[in-house]
Amino acid sequence: MARYQAQGQIPIDKQALQTSALTTDPVAAAVVAQARRSVLMPKMPQMAQLWDNAPALMIGAFTGTIKPADYSAKLAAFQQVISQP
Repeated sequence: MARYQAQGQIPIDKQALQTSALTTDPVAAAVVAQARRSVLMPKMPQMAQLWDNAPALMIGAFTGTIKPADYSAKLAAFQQVISQP
């Protein structure tokens, strides 16, 4: 709880998650709810292909630098890159 109090880091200890400090904090509650639905990503070298190439696609879609008409082609190129062995 010290890191939560000092820096806002949500603890992973299940008992700590039940404290009133966390249950009454809407941000902490949202993080905990999301964590209950999350799936761990595999930790293997092939994941570097995904994370090395995904940011440009995601940022481009978010900022609008990739136009809607071009997104399918960019997504297909991304899929081809991450499908390489």
